[in-house]
Amino acid sequence: GVNALPSGHWLRASRAGVETGCFWQPDLDREQRFASDDECLEAFNALFERVVADHLASTTPVALQLSGGLDSSAIAAVAAAQLGERGARLAAYTEVPRAGFEGAQPRGMYADETPLVTAIAGMVAHLDLNLVRTDGDFFLDDLPGMFEHLEAPFRNTANRVWIEAILRTAGARGQRVLLDGMQGNLTLSWHGSGWLASLLGAGQWNEAARQVQGMARTRGWPRAGRALIGQGVLPLLPDAWWLGLNRLRHPRQDAGQALLAASPINPAFAAAHGAPDLAHERSNAVRARLRANTRPLRDEALATQDFGAYLSAYRAMVGVDMRSPTADVRLAEFCLALPEDQFWRDGESRRLIRRAMAGRLPPAVLDNNQRGMQAADWFERLVAARTQVDAELARLERSAMAQRVLDLPRLRALYDRLPANAAGATGDFVPYIYVLQGGLMLGAFLRWFEEGA
Repeated sequence: GVNALPSGHWLRASRAGVETGCFWQPDLDREQRFASDDECLEAFNALFERVVADHLASTTPVALQLSGGLDSSAIAAVAAAQLGERGARLAAYTEVPRAGFEGAQPRGMYADETPLVTAIAGMVAHLDLNLVRTDGDFFLDDLPGMFEHLEAPFRNTANRVWIEAILRTAGARGQRVLLDGMQGNLTLSWHGSGWLASLLGAGQWNEAARQVQGMARTRGWPRAGRALIGQGVLPLLPDAWWLGLNRLRHPRQDAGQALLAASPINPAFAAAHGAPDLAHERSNAVRARLRANTRPLRDEALATQDFGAYLSAYRAMVGVDMRSPTADVRLAEFCLALPEDQFWRDGESRRLIRRAMAGRLPPAVLDNNQRGMQAADWFERLVAARTQVDAELARLERSAMAQRVLDLPRLRALYDRLPANAAGATGDFVPYIYVLQGGLMLGAFLRWFEEGA
């Protein structure tokens, strides 16, 4: 088979065969404690300033992919200040849905970053905000060029359009470095979800109760109750108990069935290649990591995310180098070694970066507990491109490889149920983005490969 090389690993190919090995692995047993919270904050700020400065090294102007979240906005505050000292400015690009978009927004999420990034631009000096709209573009457009460089299907179909729009705009303006906040939720803005389990596991019931009460004051009792159960109690249950509860919640669906439910793959093809068994293995592995100690979970997430392939592909395609200060090895090692209570205390999650950016970012950003929706108008685009989707499905239905790999009858059934307009959509959107759009992307790649690319 074809396997991806994980982050932090090397590969050596010779006549004797292929070897792989790990060249970076954080010490997951090391815990870094400071005499006080202020001392910890001072050390973090010094390191973050140094990391951002190193990522700003460039012979061309530097840009930033900005959202209203804590990761990229923290980079904006630090990078813009450093550039301002040199008499330079930071161009920030934010993807926004079409003007007037009023589509569905899941609970706890918002569709348009404009209010938050506008507030950031109003507070952070030396920052030039650019709102990027991609009305009319679709993720199936111009795929061969991307396949030639990425040599794989693009996983997040909804995000492809705006990512490339920002890259091409920055490149056209001579900005050959684009910063972003990828993987920041595993490093500087980690939410500290392991602390409640640590307190309960150590028998510190009074302190755990105080922390839950603190969350209830800021987020309400329903949210605090869910945190107590999900972050505090469930990680401490014996495996047999947890698996029993999981079967009660999903009595008719095991891990293999769950995988296929959100996959465009032909079930027969998946079974022939062991996908259901792999799903069970991964499900059990994930469960084993959901403990009070979250470091193994975060470390594996850092290692398995394959952003490097995308960075290399886009560097070759558009000549822009995407850099992530939030994924810097030094920052990852520092944040992984901190105790969980530096990230979650008194009901406040992501505490470290909120404290670090106090006075540097607007309260609307620091106090925000919602998540921005990326590509919020993706379903509108899918509905508007129904003719293009129909034509691509017809091509896949003539492809021998696509017939073998994909569940084409299911893709066609989803297309047939596609509403005439996005406003008429009801029910679950998940099959459309993961099954229909994911299947179309994978199918287009198979056709590209099959046709001798």
